[in-house]
This record gives sequence, structure tokens and C-alpha cells, in this order.
Amino acid sequence: MSASETTLAMKSANTVAAIRDAGIRQIVVHGDLANTPSVSLSPGQSLRGEGGDATTTFAAGDRRPSAFL
Repeated sequence: MSASETTLAMKSANTVAAIRDAGIRQIVVHGDLANTPSVSLSPGQSLRGEGGDATTTFAAGDRRPSAFL
């Protein structure tokens, strides 16, 4: 797997930027991401948390789950 296919995200802005890049296939979240906007993955993309503290809080009004399991 090449470096362009996987990215590590530790901030909401990094996560959103990675999701918007369809060339990035796997996005790994570390830590607590706060006030994350709603996102939609491209076909073939995956988003996962790594570590016991991998959580996200979506922006107000969003009904998505608050933790990556």
C-alpha cells in the first residue's frame, strides 16, 4: 500500500481533508476530534479509530454516532 492510500488524522480538519481526497483509501483517526462536520466517504474509502481515545463529536445538529468503534 502506498503512502497516498492511507492517512493518519489527529484533527477534524485533517479528517475532512482526507475524506475529500478520493485517492486516500484508509483514514485512521487518533485522539478526540471535536466539532467535526458531517462527512460522506467515497466508494472504497474506510474510516476507523485507533486507540482507546479515538472518538469524534460532530457539529451541532448532526445525528451521527459520536464514537468510532
